[in-house]
Amino acid sequence: MTNWFRWFDEVGMDDLPAVGGKNASFGEMRRALTPLGIRTPDGFATTADAYRAFLRAADLERVIEDGLRHLDVDRIDRLQAAGGRVRSALDSLSLNPDSQLKTMLAIVDVEKALAQTTSETARDVAQVPHAHGTGMAREAVASRTTQ
Repeated sequence: MTNWFRWFDEVGMDDLPAVGGKNASFGEMRRALTPLGIRTPDGFATTADAYRAFLRAADLERVIEDGLRHLDVDRIDRLQAAGGRVRSALDSLSLNPDSQLKTMLAIVDVEKALAQTTSETARDVAQVPHAHGTGMAREAVASRTTQ
């Protein structure tokens, strides 16, 4: 079974074909900044294999191929119609139970990591000197949660 999710800490530019550019870049950012003590949100990337499996399971590969087979890109009305058919087919789908379970398990892992980060942030705010009032504490929370 192919891995459908990859943690950002595990991906980089070498993984571009598997997770796409934004996810690979986010992985690079996490791997470079985390050792420096700069917090960035954790998360996971859905892999291209997961997307292809989703298309295959829903028979969308055929729908897309049929929609593009006789496409005349010079006819904007036909291009729009083909795009509309593919979008409608995608919109009508839902994840199968196996995909739903894998997605839920990955989300639970992210929520656990977020809870840990939130707990650390609360501890850090408690250590902020109160001489400058609550504004300083709010700034500390904002800076921690946006990193």
